[in-house]
Amino acid sequence: MSQYYYISSNNIAANQFNSYGTTPTISTGPIAGPEGYISNLSLTGTNAGGQFYFQCQGTAAPGDTLITTTFTQPYSNSPSVIIAPSSLGAANLSYEACYYVNSTPTNFSLISGDFAPISGTLYECRFNYFVINNK
Repeated sequence: MSQYYYISSNNIAANQFNSYGTTPTISTGPIAGPEGYISNLSLTGTNAGGQFYFQCQGTAAPGDTLITTTFTQPYSNSPSVIIAPSSLGAANLSYEACYYVNSTPTNFSLISGDFAPISGTLYECRFNYFVINNK
């Protein structure tokens, strides 16, 4: 198997990107009340990328925090966080509920958009995430 990589001051090219380090923590947002709106959280990966999972059911107001992932080491600035649904539940949440990502140097959060999750619907959500530091 051949290795391919190229690094210059303007470009990085590689046939594979590997991320090493400790796993960030994941927690529910303030909307997770006694009904257990957000539950069964898990995360695999590093500060640079990975996958997180949660279940949600009930309603959320636009702007409510669904989950927060806290980095093991802070970034120098608020990084760019790219997320993509990787399960049917996450795709349905994306379509029916809308969401956006807010990032700080120490964490990123998944925020409910203009349309909240549909009451009575259980969403089993798995998202891939990728984090890029902005210098």
